[in-house]
Amino acid sequence: MRNSIWDCPRRRALRVLPSLVVVTFVLSACGGTDGATGPTGATGAAGATGATGAPGTAGPSGPTGDTGATGAQGLAGPTGTTGATGATGATGPAGTTGATGPTGATGPTGATGTTGPAGPGITWIDVTGTTAQAVSNTGYLADNSAPVTITLPANPVLGDLVEISGVGAGGWHIAQNAGQQIYVGFTNTTWSPHATRQAWVALAASADGTELVAVANGGGIYRSADSGMTWAPTSAPTAYWESIASSTDGTRLVAAALYGDIYISTDSGTTWTDQSSSLGSQQWLAVASSADGMTLLATDSTDLYTSTDYGSTWTLPLPGITNWGALASSADGTKLVAAQEPGFIYISINSGLTWTQQAAAGSSQWNSIASSADGSKLVALTFNGLGVYSSDSGSTWTPVSATASLQRVACSTDGTHLAALSMDGVLYISNDSAVTWTQIPTAPRSADGMVMAADGSGVVLALQSDFIYSARSESTPGTAGFITGAQYQTVELQYFGHGLFSTVSNEGLLSTR
Repeated sequence: MRNSIWDCPRRRALRVLPSLVVVTFVLSACGGTDGATGPTGATGAAGATGATGAPGTAGPSGPTGDTGATGAQGLAGPTGTTGATGATGATGPAGTTGATGPTGATGPTGATGTTGPAGPGITWIDVTGTTAQAVSNTGYLADNSAPVTITLPANPVLGDLVEISGVGAGGWHIAQNAGQQIYVGFTNTTWSPHATRQAWVALAASADGTELVAVANGGGIYRSADSGMTWAPTSAPTAYWESIASSTDGTRLVAAALYGDIYISTDSGTTWTDQSSSLGSQQWLAVASSADGMTLLATDSTDLYTSTDYGSTWTLPLPGITNWGALASSADGTKLVAAQEPGFIYISINSGLTWTQQAAAGSSQWNSIASSADGSKLVALTFNGLGVYSSDSGSTWTPVSATASLQRVACSTDGTHLAALSMDGVLYISNDSAVTWTQIPTAPRSADGMVMAADGSGVVLALQSDFIYSARSESTPGTAGFITGAQYQTVELQYFGHGLFSTVSNEGLLSTR
């Protein structure tokens, strides 16, 4: 009987491990009871790691860890497919205009259009007799040694034309029907000489221009009753006449003589009366008259005199103020104008009872003044060619604008039309109240006396040591008016409506009546 472990047969086994030899003793069970467990032996050296076991079941997820740092950007993926086009946005503001491109090539000529209707044209008729009735849109050759009278169409249509040419030596004469008139213009008209050569210095006219009077320095006073065509001496004495004025109807006249007296006529110059005997002989320079001849204004340079009873009595409204020259009166005689040379312009609005100095017009060597019939429009010129104009009876004044230096002036009844003579004697016409002026080179130069028709259509000039000349810018209305032309002269007239024909063109100056 073996009672200890040492009694059991022992088998040895050798296990060879790298660099280590381990001797293992295997004890075989022997019979007998086990002895008490011996004390635990010292822990053997660790064995080699066994093969990895099969994975165990996953444990529960642990808490989420902190986000790691962003990784580097990966490579760009392939471009995706193009998305659908979005809606059109609002139109933006217009850009600046680009530079003009080069001119394109000329396109082919278009087809010729259809022929329009024939125009009125002019059909010419050779008039070998002395009269002819004109038809619209017709031309007439005045072909006679005597003047050929051609009467305008009685019922023209707006725009109708009539042409006249002088072929024969007699020239032509265009007659008018009732209510008709022909406008020519001062630049196209001739200036006809009348009367005899005298030292003419002043003129006056009735409102309609039929009655004219003229005075000669060192001569007499002459009258015309046919708008200046013919002249005859009146009964006035010979004197050094300086100025003359007329009533609207031409019956009442007032004339002033240098080194003499003031004479008045109440019968268009048939008889004359000395109306200044109470004043004595003076060096009278100028006179002015109201339309009825009741209110008069006169000056002898030293003093200014007024009369409100046709010259029967005279008053001295501005004693102590001297150097008077140019004078003017409104038609009713309430508004009077007097100017000094040199000095100021003075205006009275109560027929000369009181006067107001026009300081705004300035002080100058005033030479000539003209007034409209109502006294609202005034124009004054100086010896050195300057001038002022007022459209409000002298409340305000503006300089006269002209291309020439103007010295002497006359105006129409309404003050719109003006005639003025320059320092070198050239005539200028304004039809817009002195705003613009037109030179009339065909007018005679260096006139001393000048009047303008009430409607501005006519001007009469009186020249020293020469004749009295007249011209009209338009014919007299109705059957009394006409225009004439000589051989080789031509005129083309067009109908403007309301009875008025106007010159479209002309060759040579025309005479009007």
